[in-house]
Amino acid sequence: YGFGAKGLVTEVTENSTGIVRYDVDDGGWGYSVDTTKLLVSNQTIFLDNEGGKFTLLEALEDTSGNRGIVIGQSNIAVGLKMDAGDAFTNMSIISTVDRDLNVDIASLSPLMPIKVLVKNDSSPGPLYPETLDTDDVILAEIANEQSVSIIFDIIGDYTSVSLNASNYNDPPAVQPMSGVADPITINTPLNQAFDLTPVELGSVVKFNNVNPGENYVNDVFAVAYDDRVARFGKRNQLVTLSNIPATISVGSEVTQGSIGGKVVAINSNTLTITPYSYFGFTSSEAVMFKGSSYGVVSVSTDFNSRVAGFNAIINAVTSFGVGKITKVSVVDSGYGYIHDTIADIIDSDGIVAARGTISALGQGSTEGYWSSLDSHINGYVLTGENLKYFDSGKRIQDSEYYQEFSYEILSKADISEYEKPLKDITHVAGTKVFGRFNLEDVVSTPISSKITIDA
Repeated sequence: YGFGAKGLVTEVTENSTGIVRYDVDDGGWGYSVDTTKLLVSNQTIFLDNEGGKFTLLEALEDTSGNRGIVIGQSNIAVGLKMDAGDAFTNMSIISTVDRDLNVDIASLSPLMPIKVLVKNDSSPGPLYPETLDTDDVILAEIANEQSVSIIFDIIGDYTSVSLNASNYNDPPAVQPMSGVADPITINTPLNQAFDLTPVELGSVVKFNNVNPGENYVNDVFAVAYDDRVARFGKRNQLVTLSNIPATISVGSEVTQGSIGGKVVAINSNTLTITPYSYFGFTSSEAVMFKGSSYGVVSVSTDFNSRVAGFNAIINAVTSFGVGKITKVSVVDSGYGYIHDTIADIIDSDGIVAARGTISALGQGSTEGYWSSLDSHINGYVLTGENLKYFDSGKRIQDSEYYQEFSYEILSKADISEYEKPLKDITHVAGTKVFGRFNLEDVVSTPISSKITIDA
């Protein structure tokens, strides 16, 4: 969308600094704008981690009480998001805390000593909904939406409440139940004890307000996490069809009735599908692909897949270099642009130099040009592709009439008659206007003719 905008790069980085770019490789499904967080590792531990020895979101803690959760890992590193104010050091004795048998992570790395890098939490910045400030990092757009109503009460909040309690909302309940009834007892109908909350779920498209950070010297890991939906354990489905056409491949979109899904793996006649639906595919209706239907033999859950609300793939890319664009001044705002959309910044050779988010809320601006050189001092001007010497005949600049930012209007009217509306409407700030009286007389010359007819 949009046409004609031009900008001038006014600031670039001068020092080499590591910044982070976040790409949505797979949007997954099961995310709500109101409760999704972009979790990013802010401390890295290098160790022998061949095959991946940790589980995402499991906690690690040292003997001083510093604590963090695993955001991602590679064969030589694990990325952690540390609790606010906490950080590990190379002197820390770090252990797992969520396992049946917790272990010192140094014992998991027999082939190399562990090395802890300095904590860097300059990216992505404060997170919504933790801050409740929509100017912070927020899930800005979802796709494949479905509106559902879900009871979000957690049974663990009430496990200490006795069945014969006079009110289940009172302590030791952690919080009141979501329903309209109060008090709530064993005789309260469930539809009064609990409330169905409407929610819009979908796939991650992009996050807004993400700070790229600075001074990163290693890879960063990131996940999109909606803990409110993830706790329901909705996973990918294994859908076995009577036959699978050769045209279906990984990444294909299939449908069943009003719901859709993406094929993420194929094994013989079985498709592994990420359903774009809270309730998923069933075995009672055919699967459609490009106008053809395929009978469903069976549907089951893929327990090896990640859960909805935690199944998007966010690729955090750390890049380094000087000369990165940090500020662009708009010379011509063009027209037809949509606010808060992504735009490429193209250089004069047509190459994408950078990418940014358009702000199209204020008043537009456009670049002007000199229609004449009457007020210009002598010098070189560009004519076509060549520089040509220009001599206006004005030798001394007086910062009044003879200067680069003055202009003159020729008119039959005196300047006092049009100066005020001119300055209110079209006058360019920083320029000086002069008026010159211009008289044009049209002299009418009568034409006479004499016709002689010879007999």
